[in-house]
Amino acid sequence: MELSDDSKMLGYYSVTSGMEIYVIDLDPFSLSRGGGLTDTSLIEKYKMTDEEYDTRKGTLRDFIRTKKQEDPKYKLAKPSQSHKPTNNFVAMTDTTDEYDEASVQGIATSMRCLVNPGSRRGTVKFVGQVENWKPGYWVRLPIDPC
Repeated sequence: MELSDDSKMLGYYSVTSGMEIYVIDLDPFSLSRGGGLTDTSLIEKYKMTDEEYDTRKGTLRDFIRTKKQEDPKYKLAKPSQSHKPTNNFVAMTDTTDEYDEASVQGIATSMRCLVNPGSRRGTVKFVGQVENWKPGYWVRLPIDPC
């Protein structure tokens, strides 16, 4: 239906959850005309010269400059490696359909792992055969929410 009466509120038309509303903006001076609100390539980006950035206070360059004045041998620390897998991290890349005892060798409960495909991380909760289930060895790992 056409929502043609501008004096009526949206609730008057009995719009419910799951419905779609298609809006045609006829205002020639509208911001949305020609993709003005959706096409980011139309937005002029702020650009700053290196000289202007060097004069600003509180920037990374200013911080490094201050530290080098205090200690001429100062260097930024390397990025943290805490996100990398630890020694008890298992990456399972085996994509075969047959899982025998050798396919789960070295995997134990409480080990961290990376589920592939999907690159999701989890903790191994079970390793072994499951009674009354498909043959083979299984690894159960609930996926961490983070």
